[in-house]
Amino acid sequence: MIAKNYATPQDTEQAFYRAFELADLVEMMAIWAEEEEIVCVHPNGGRHCGLVEVRESWRQIFSQGPRLRFRLAVHHASPLAPEAAPQEAPPSVLH
Repeated sequence: MIAKNYATPQDTEQAFYRAFELADLVEMMAIWAEEEEIVCVHPNGGRHCGLVEVRESWRQIFSQGPRLRFRLAVHHASPLAPEAAPQEAPPSVLH
């Protein structure tokens, strides 16, 4: 596994959801740091620690192939009124 470096957090987020949509384990694991200290907690799931557990958790999720689609929304903050900026919305899940 070779971890990729992304230029921005948004690039990383896009790669994550693309790998998720495609159920691509290799691409998903390329997003994660190559360190045993990584931790992944899936919604309604347990805590997975280390590369082996994290990889296995994604393998199980992807075992039935692509099943979800995501639509990411981007909100931009106004430089004149940062306290009034909307909070970034969580990604929508399309079935």
